[in-house]
Amino acid sequence: MHLSTVFVAVSLFFHLAVGSHYKLVCYVSSWSQYRPGVVRFTPDKADPFLCSHIIFAFADIDESYVIRAAEVADEDLYRSLNVLKQRNPALKTLLSVGGWNLNSKLAKMASKHSHRTKFVSSVLRFLRFHGFDGLDVVWQDPGAFGGEHRARKHFTHLLKELHVGFNEEALLLTKRHKLLLSTAVSGLEEYAREAYNTHTFPQYADFISLMTYDFQGPWQRVTSHTSPLYSHTHDPRDQELNINHAVKYWLSQGVEPRKLILGFPAYSRTFQLKGNGSHGMGVPAQEGHAGKYTKTPGFMASYEVCQLIRSGAVIKWDRKQKVPYAIKGNQWVGFDDGHSLRKKTEWLRRQGLGGAMVWSMDLDDFTGTLCKHGTFPLIRLLKKSLLARHRGYHHHKLGASHASWRKGHQAVKHSASISSLSPFAFLKTH
Repeated sequence: MHLSTVFVAVSLFFHLAVGSHYKLVCYVSSWSQYRPGVVRFTPDKADPFLCSHIIFAFADIDESYVIRAAEVADEDLYRSLNVLKQRNPALKTLLSVGGWNLNSKLAKMASKHSHRTKFVSSVLRFLRFHGFDGLDVVWQDPGAFGGEHRARKHFTHLLKELHVGFNEEALLLTKRHKLLLSTAVSGLEEYAREAYNTHTFPQYADFISLMTYDFQGPWQRVTSHTSPLYSHTHDPRDQELNINHAVKYWLSQGVEPRKLILGFPAYSRTFQLKGNGSHGMGVPAQEGHAGKYTKTPGFMASYEVCQLIRSGAVIKWDRKQKVPYAIKGNQWVGFDDGHSLRKKTEWLRRQGLGGAMVWSMDLDDFTGTLCKHGTFPLIRLLKKSLLARHRGYHHHKLGASHASWRKGHQAVKHSASISSLSPFAFLKTH
């Protein structure tokens, strides 16, 4: 037997034996196909060795409670995504349903057993026909803050019936793998208490992605980071708006740590300072300029942030929240760099979480031409940080074959060191 084959087999056995598999879950959005020019993204531009799971967002639900493509063109994107598995058979692809804009349809379908039965049956057919490995349910019930607590029971019933349906199908079709079931839920405790039966639904999901971003933004009229690790102030209203509090809330509900996947945004919220000379966290500000390509006020993709930095923005580090921010003129933006990603992934490991999730691949510099540090610089930094060796921790691998993992890891290793891989990693001292 070839020596490299023996190494792969032994390594795979070791990692399976210790039972430690970090997931790197990456979303792609259907609407990124409509962005202009160089930032137009389609799934065939994804690196099949970068993420362990790629989730396509979002599918639609018709009036008969049957899952369908949101647009006819999306079916071509399904094919281009799933063909990536020919290059990396260990890659898992999922189709997502729900989200803020589509949750009213999801909630209506989930409200009755007969509707859910029809939906589950259609999901089984749809996923198998298009070659997906599972379904992702993004439950963001707009009525949760209005006291509509019945909907959270419906969410639990929906996951349970999908779970049962997937298991029954796997027993009947013994030559096919069981479909995966994941969900994405809010990182805000105030919302989560109202929207989810946190003690019951997690048992039905294979993994749960926490949307630990958009804690704060321009709507608060003061500068803030969208995904801080810790709180900035002692203000009780601010204590819940960070990763540390969000994850510990979910853990306090009895959720298995390895099921929780920590969310990372590949975008930033932008601000325009009011001009009083202050520029730190929590200073008066309004919605910032739109990004050149995404064209949404108060928002920039990570490839737009790195262009702002390359144009001469001044970088600062917030010691309390463990995140950086950039200032150019009266424009202010919080973002993640190599140092903040290491802080977050070290914290992730200490909590025993199952991995990281990114929203979304199409917001990273997938062409390598805008940040000038190779393709997907932010996600590669996150992957390298997630899997870095640290004293007192096992060297975990992604939930994929060791051979495919090594191929993806070597791409990171050969690109550059973690301190020079991307403009997100230029902070030398803090």
